[in-house]
Amino acid sequence: MAGNGSGGASAVGGLGLLLILGFCRLCGSNSETSNKASVENDLREFNARQAAASERAEEARLAALAKQKAELEQQTRDTARLKALKSWQRAEALHKCSLDSSSCPFGGHETILEATASPAERATLAKNWSNYERITQAAEEANAPKSVKCCDGTLSPSCMCGRASLRGCCSHHHGVCGCE
Repeated sequence: MAGNGSGGASAVGGLGLLLILGFCRLCGSNSETSNKASVENDLREFNARQAAASERAEEARLAALAKQKAELEQQTRDTARLKALKSWQRAEALHKCSLDSSSCPFGGHETILEATASPAERATLAKNWSNYERITQAAEEANAPKSVKCCDGTLSPSCMCGRASLRGCCSHHHGVCGCE
């Protein structure tokens, strides 16, 4: 048992395990009773963990249902409020919603469309919403930073127009000649 000492420890541990097993065999019924009690205890612990997990899952499900119910009630209130408005007020609400999503009713622009008084009003507002989205997207694209165009015709992968300094941009492409 020379060496780093770990072989000796495992041998002693193994010997201890054999002594315990031998003692349990000598005890006979005590060992069986002890094993049965241990298994029953493990089973009780397992069942308790399963019950706790089931309880947590049910609580989460009920919380999700309560949230869904509250959202539906809020959307119903918002729809009723919007239905009470005149058509020009709904159009104005849709426009505000397109500019600032925090001013939208619960459920977004769909709630405003749902509250329309007629199919013609709904069609008009739906068309307006499409126009608002198109305009917003065009504005975002126009405000997006543009790449620097190098004099050899390539676009710089690392430089954008509007930077304070374009020093170092297109240094291997004959310099900067403009923006995309």
